[in-house]
Parts: sequence; structure tokens; C-alpha cells
Amino acid sequence: MDQRQKGNGRSLARQVLLLLWLSFSCWAASEQIHYSIPEEMIIESTLPGTRFLLGKAEDPDIGMNSIQNYQLSPNPYFTLDVKESQDGNKFADLVLQKTLDRETEQTLQLILTATDGGEPRKTGTAQIWINVTDANDNAPSFTQDIYKSSLKENIAVGSFIVQVLASDNDEGSNAEIKYYFNNIPVNAEGRFSLHSNTGTITLIGPLDYEEAREYTMTVAAKDGGGMETYCKVEISILDENDNAPEVTLVSLFSPVSEDSLPGTLIALIKVQDKDAGDNGKVTCHLQDAPNSCSALLPSPIQMVAYFHQIFKMGLCLIPISFVCLPSPGKMSLHSWHPIFWLQIIVLWLSQPMGKII
Repeated sequence: MDQRQKGNGRSLARQVLLLLWLSFSCWAASEQIHYSIPEEMIIESTLPGTRFLLGKAEDPDIGMNSIQNYQLSPNPYFTLDVKESQDGNKFADLVLQKTLDRETEQTLQLILTATDGGEPRKTGTAQIWINVTDANDNAPSFTQDIYKSSLKENIAVGSFIVQVLASDNDEGSNAEIKYYFNNIPVNAEGRFSLHSNTGTITLIGPLDYEEAREYTMTVAAKDGGGMETYCKVEISILDENDNAPEVTLVSLFSPVSEDSLPGTLIALIKVQDKDAGDNGKVTCHLQDAPNSCSALLPSPIQMVAYFHQIFKMGLCLIPISFVCLPSPGKMSLHSWHPIFWLQIIVLWLSQPMGKII
């Protein structure tokens, strides 16, 4: 290597190996001459214009009968620059014209031809083998831009969720990939774990559909040379019937007169189920209402007096059990049984009809 390449060659020595073995057949001397050029190093992304000294072939003849020219077999990467030293000998530099790409061609084979100036002209040939080793010129690439998964909210902690997978066209340490969460929402922290070597995501915390219905995270794949790329992971949570209906007594009109007319409003009741879809639909009814003294109307749920005459007795309490269950045809995991105590007031009418009491 000449002085122009010494600094550059040392810094690139571990990345691309250029092996040159030259074997010239010098017919003028009626013998075959073998010699090797010292190893040179070049990175596959070396800029065009970089030069590599090949040295010179040896011919025992002198003057015009000695080596006068060199030629290189046609190829897309290298050309020759033939020069003459102070002692008149010819030598050649190998000049890079196009950036090498190990992922396209890992090995190049060139033919170098030396020609003397005698009559008849004699030639010798040499094979140049160039083995290109890797430079980190490729970022990892995921098999998908977006990975999607759907999970039931009651899935067990420790369950497998999804695996992200990236590959790298480089080799060696440059192709070794590590995975990590580049961006994860606060509500997902402590719920999901990413294996740095395999890209496997597992559940490490409980899920609740009513708390969060989906999670979107960014996963990075980073190779040994520091290049990285990203993908999205979208996790949808599916609702399970894990919530009992919530029953709220909005208002209770009590005490109630015994001579209240049918349809008299007794109570307003609010029912809510946090589950979604059919899991959130409920049907409510009265259970064990004495003498069918009350009934329910559709939402907003109203409890009304059923008979005109409820009881002819003194002050008393009537227990009414109010039950909410899933809609017909749906299995129930939960039901809620609030009990209201409805006070009945009895009015004894001893005055003539029309008398204001």
C-alpha cells in the first residue's frame, strides 16, 4: 500500500479483506514466476477513487523486452492505473470505481495481464481474488410494519401475546439483533414484557377491558453496529362478563298511601353494567313482591303500584326484592339482589266523600 492508503488501510483492516495472489507466466524467460502481493484491507463501503497498489510483474529481460503494460479483465468495480517508476519499470494501481456490496457479491475474481515490448510480444497472467467481508450498511428489517393481537381481558398472566421478528442482511455481530420497547404508554407499563433476544411479548400484569380497550407500543430492533428500525404493536382487549350490574335507587317515594291509584310512581331505579355488548345488557324484575303489589316499567326503570287497594291495615313495611340479570339467552356470571323496604301508610276514611282531610 502506498502512503496515500496507509492511514485509511489501518482503520479499515478488520472489515474487508482483499487477498491478491499473482502468478505470472513469463514466456520470455521460459519459466513461471510466482509472487504474492501483501494483504490489503478495505471496507465494502469505501468511496470510489480509492487506490490499491498491486506491485509489478518481473521479467528477466531488459529494455523494451521487459514488462511494458498491464491490462485488467472487464468488471464493474475496478480499473487499472499503469505508472512508471524512476527506474523505468512499470507498475499498476487497482482503482475502485464503484462501491462494493458484500450482500450482492462476496467474492470477485479478476484477471491481470502483463505484456512485454519484445517481438513477438509475450504475456503473463495473474488471478486477483477479492474477498469482501461485511460492513454494517444494512439496518434490521421487520417482517411486518404492524403486529396485531387480540386478548381476552381475563387471560392469565404469563401468557404469550405476539412475537416481533426482524432480520439483517449483514453478517457476524452486525447481524445480531436486540429488541426493546422504544415507546410504551404509561398504562401499559408493568403489563407487557419484551424478550430482547427473541422479540417475544408476554403478559406480566392483569388486563381490564373497562380500564383500557387497546394498547399501542413501538418496538425497536437494533443490530450490533448500532443501526435500528421500528414497528408498531397493537393489542386489542376483548370484553368478558366480569362485572355485576350496578343498581342505584335514584329516588324512593315512600311512605305510600294505601289508596294510591294503580300506576302511582313508587321508585326510580338506575341499572348499569360496565361490560360491553351483550355482556352489558340486563333484565330486571321484582322477586317475591307480596300480593303483586308493584310492577316494573321499561327504562328508565320505574316501580309503580299494581293494585288500587294495597292493604287495609296499620302502618307496615313490605319487603320487595329487585333482581337484575343478563338479557334472556345469555349466561350469567353475576346478578345483584338489592332489597327495598317500602313503607305503606293506611288512611282510615271516616269523613263523608269529598271531605278534605
